Amino acid sequence: MDSMDVVDPNSTVQGLKDAAAELRKRKKELTRQLRNATRQNKRLKEKAKLLSNADLLAVICMRQAKASAGGDSCHDSSALDDPPANSGGGRGSASASDEPSRSASAFSDAVEVEAAGGLGSD
Repeated sequence: MDSMDVVDPNSTVQGLKDAAAELRKRKKELTRQLRNATRQNKRLKEKAKLLSNADLLAVICMRQAKASAGGDSCHDSSALDDPPANSGGGRGSASASDEPSRSASAFSDAVEVEAAGGLGSD
């Protein structure tokens, strides 16, 4: 018999074991990446909930300015004012007095997210 026709069963089994170990390692890494991406998405959504109307309008203005290659048409200060307190939507939002301190950090985080490519789709 020719030596090319003979298959060593031990090498085949060991090769399959090595392949299985590599697949387990890859699955573990992908699972870790998925878990981290899910956690990051959850954190970003929580921060987005803290944004005020003024912050959201500022983000829209930044998008428009970027789309129009530098033109900024959103400097109307009356458009950036928060609505009256009774229009909170019934979600039990915080009072207007603590809004600026909470939203400043959330706004800067949202700007970073916007610069990085947005929240993505669900």
